[in-house]
Amino acid sequence: MKRRRKLNLKSLYEYLKEVEPFSLSLHSDADGIYSSSILMDIFKVSKTTSPPFNEYNTDVAIDLGFPSNKNWTGICIDHHPDHPKDRKYKLYWDQVPTGLILYNELRDHIPKESLWKIVGSLVGDGQAERVPDEIWDMFPILLEERGYLGKGQYKLYTSAFPLFYFLSSGINAVSRLGFPLQALEIVNIAKTPLDILDNIEVRDAQEKFRMEEDSIYKSKPVVETIKNRFLIIKIHPSSSVNISSYIASKVSGENAGKTIIVINTKTGKVSLRGVLAKYVATKLNNAGFKSGGHSGFCGSYCDPDRIEEYLNIIRGL
Repeated sequence: MKRRRKLNLKSLYEYLKEVEPFSLSLHSDADGIYSSSILMDIFKVSKTTSPPFNEYNTDVAIDLGFPSNKNWTGICIDHHPDHPKDRKYKLYWDQVPTGLILYNELRDHIPKESLWKIVGSLVGDGQAERVPDEIWDMFPILLEERGYLGKGQYKLYTSAFPLFYFLSSGINAVSRLGFPLQALEIVNIAKTPLDILDNIEVRDAQEKFRMEEDSIYKSKPVVETIKNRFLIIKIHPSSSVNISSYIASKVSGENAGKTIIVINTKTGKVSLRGVLAKYVATKLNNAGFKSGGHSGFCGSYCDPDRIEEYLNIIRGL
């Protein structure tokens, strides 16, 4: 990767070997989890943690943006923008999901039997089209269809999708229920993609997540449209499940051109999706509300007691 050679004197592999065994911080989404599992297939890791975005101090951080600690001197593997030019840490960055960064940097060191995990990373960030050709060739099962049997009001039905689509949803479900490190362990012990799909903990997490999703729809949350650009949705889940990003992505898919902002009034977590997501996140961050991410996909935090103040910033854009 040409960009990396401009940033660092040594290869990522060389730097990681120097600090092995290392402590590792990871983003709690499928990209961060699958990418971390790939690292753990190559290197010895002494400790794993999944902190809030930007807030890490471990030896290595993956998919977590720039560090809030300006004195941090570790190794950052990331695809989010806004990394400072004047930094003390080593940065391996590209505009692709971190799983693909690892593939490009560590291709000769990743065990062949683990390459399917790259797909979990890319699907998790909605970029399955970037999967390297050799992985499709090595794991044709990823393109076979898999679905579920269900029952509607009047009849039974079946669903069918390429198997690779399911790699991220189950792992995300476990993580969104509050167990990102458990999700990582599930990926670590999986020998094949089917081990993810058939894992009972994954299946249970997906069912719990679906129940929470249905509960939110039944509550009929109010949708506020601002200047025909933004759709604001305030949700109040019955549990601590992290569901705002999922709802934002689903609503975004049905509202092309609009930017979706879903606020969890219980936890203060906010998810932004759409054309102006990064623009809004930057404005919110400048106003003192922690926000960040990359084009089209951002996250933010708002104290539940300051939601109206938060919304007034968006209304003024």
